[in-house]
Order: sequence, then structure tokens, then C-alpha cells
Amino acid sequence: PFPCAACPKSYGTLSKLTIHQRAHTGERPFSCPDCPKSFADPSVYRKHRRGHAGLRPHRCAACPKAYAERKDLRNHQRSHTGERPFLCAECGKSFGRSSSLACH
Repeated sequence: PFPCAACPKSYGTLSKLTIHQRAHTGERPFSCPDCPKSFADPSVYRKHRRGHAGLRPHRCAACPKAYAERKDLRNHQRSHTGERPFLCAECGKSFGRSSSLACH
């Protein structure tokens, strides 16, 4: 394993450690030419760029919408199914998105 010198985490590859270390340094060497965003992880950068390119391979079976990321399609599909899998432990209210639960 490759241990981080700044925290207790360790990684199985040097490349994963390098990406992690950027969280400590703030380095974000992958800058999007189409918007102000920059990224520490090249794979996250590539996914982001696909969004600008209009590549949306994840299509909804219930309507014409399509998404660049599978997770976004899953979130959207809940608008059709009514699924609300994120439950507040304090009051029992449920949400379709984890971010909605976090805001609650």
C-alpha cells in the first residue's frame, strides 16, 4: 500500500495516492476549457467533459431524457417511480435524493 503522509489513509496504487494528495494541496491540474471547473482526478474530469460534449448514453425508458452519468439517470427515474429511499432517522420523512435528506 501507498500511505498518505498527511493523513491515515493509504491506497493500493501510487496514482490513487497522487490523486488523494491533491485534496491536501488543493492542486487541480485538470481544467475544463468550457467552464471554470477544475479537477484533481482525471477520470472525474473526463466524465465532466462528456457532459459538455453532449454525450448522454444513459437514457430513461419512461421519457425522452438522457444523462451523461448513470447516477443522474437513477435520480431522475425516481420521479417516475416515486421511490424515496433516503429516510430521516429523526422524523421518518423520506427523500428521493441523498442531498435533499442532507439539507433537511
